[in-house]
Amino acid sequence: MKEVHGAAARHQGWALGLWLSVAILAHILVALFGVLNRWLQVKPSPPLPALRLSLLVSLLALASVLILHGSLLLLQAAWGWWRLRHPRASGTEGEVDKHEAAPPSPKRCPTDVDGSTTRFASLKSGSDATSLSPNPAGQPRLQRSDSTFLRQSGQPPPLRPEVQLKRGLSRRVRDLGTRSPRLVYHGALCITTVTFSIAFLCQVVAPGFVDAALVQLVQMFVVIGVALFQRLLLRHRLPWIIWPAATLMLGGAAMVIVPTIGRASGAGLDGWRGWLGIGLSVCSVVTTICYFVSLQAFRRLGFTSLQLQYCYLIFCIALLLPLTLPIDGADWSGQFEGWTASSWAVLVLVSSFVCVGANYCIQHATWQLGAPTLSMFYGLRLVASIVESQLLLGYTVITDAVQIVGVVVVVMAVTAYLASQWRDSRRVTARAAEAEAQAAAAAALDSEAVDGAEAQAARAAGAAEQGASQEHR
Repeated sequence: MKEVHGAAARHQGWALGLWLSVAILAHILVALFGVLNRWLQVKPSPPLPALRLSLLVSLLALASVLILHGSLLLLQAAWGWWRLRHPRASGTEGEVDKHEAAPPSPKRCPTDVDGSTTRFASLKSGSDATSLSPNPAGQPRLQRSDSTFLRQSGQPPPLRPEVQLKRGLSRRVRDLGTRSPRLVYHGALCITTVTFSIAFLCQVVAPGFVDAALVQLVQMFVVIGVALFQRLLLRHRLPWIIWPAATLMLGGAAMVIVPTIGRASGAGLDGWRGWLGIGLSVCSVVTTICYFVSLQAFRRLGFTSLQLQYCYLIFCIALLLPLTLPIDGADWSGQFEGWTASSWAVLVLVSSFVCVGANYCIQHATWQLGAPTLSMFYGLRLVASIVESQLLLGYTVITDAVQIVGVVVVVMAVTAYLASQWRDSRRVTARAAEAEAQAAAAAALDSEAVDGAEAQAARAAGAAEQGASQEHR
C-alpha cells in the first residue's frame, strides 16, 4: 500500500480502512443530525418547537456523555483492579519495583505538521478530564517546553479542529499566557465554549425552517471561510486554488438555491421561515469558523473533547432554560401527549448516538488521520443530507436537474480545494521529516566525532602516562 499522508502514515491495511470508515461515518452522522432535527420539528404530532428541541437535545446529550464517561471510568477501575489481582497474567509483574526505582519523566506528545497528535490517540478522550482543570495555583496542568506539548501519564491528546489551519495564533496565545496564565486559560475556555454552542444551536434550529440539505450547502463554505479568516488575522498567503474553488461553489450554490425561491414546498425559500433558516445557517458558518480558529489558537492549553463537551452542553442548557420556558411554556405533558414510540426513538437517537457519536468520531479520526485527511470527505455531508432527507422525510427540495448539477459542482469544488490542501500538507510533512532525518544524521556524526576525539585523547593520555612511568624507572 502506498504511503499515506501525515498522521495516517502509520496506519496500513485494515487499520487505515477502519479509520477512514470512521471519518466517513463522522460526516454522515453530521448530516443525519440536521435531517433528524428537521424530522422532530415537522413530523411528530405536535411537533417540537425549536428552542424546546434544542434544550431536550442538550439535556439528553449531557446524560449520554455522563453515562459514557462513567462507564469508561468503571471499566478502567475494573481493569486496574484485575491487574493488581493478577499481575502475572496481565504481564505487569515487577513493573511497580521498576517504576519506584526510576520515576518516569513527563511524556511528550509530538504534534504533526498537519496539526494532529497521533502517538497517544488510542487513549480514550474521556479517561481523566478532571486532570485538565487548573491546579490550585491556577496554572493549567498541561505545559509546554518550547513548542512541544508535555502531557502527564494517562492524559488524552488535546482537541483538534477537523479542518486544517495554519500555525501562528497558538504562539501569540502562548506569549500572552506567560503574563496572565489563569486569565488566558479561562478566557480561552469561554471563547471556545460560546462559539461552539452558538454553532451547535443554529444547526439544531435551522433545519426546522429550511431543508436540511440547504443548511449543509451553506456549511460547505466553512473551509473557504477558515482560509479567509486566517488571511485577515495572520496575513497567510492564500493558495491560488481558493479563488476558482470559491467561484464554482458560489455558482453551484446559486444553481441549488435559486430554484427554491417562491416554491411552495415548505422547505425552500418560499417565505420568511426559509430565509430565517438560511440566516441561521450563515450564523452557524461564522461561529464554526471562529470555533475552529479558537481550537487552533488554544491548542497548547490542552482542552480535550470530553472537557469541552461538558462545557458546551451545560452552557446550552443554562442559556436555553430561561428562554424556552416563557416562550414555549411549561406544558411538557401536552407536548408529548400524542407522541408515538418512533418520535421518542428519534429524539433519543439524535441526542445520544448521533450528536455524541459524531463528536467522538470526528475527534478520534482527526487524531488518527489528521485534519487534512478527515476534511477530504467534507463534501459528503451535502450528499448524505440529500439522501437521508429523501429516505427519512420523504422529500427534499433538491430535485431538479439544475440543482443536482449545482450539488455536483459544489462537492467537486470543495473536494478539489481540500485535496490541494492535503497535498500541500503532505509536502510540508515530507520536508519536515527530511529535515529531522538530516538533523539526526548530523547529530550522529557529531557524536561519532566527539567519541573519536575522546578515544584519541584517552590513548594519548595513556601513552603519556606510560612514557612517564618508563622514564621514572
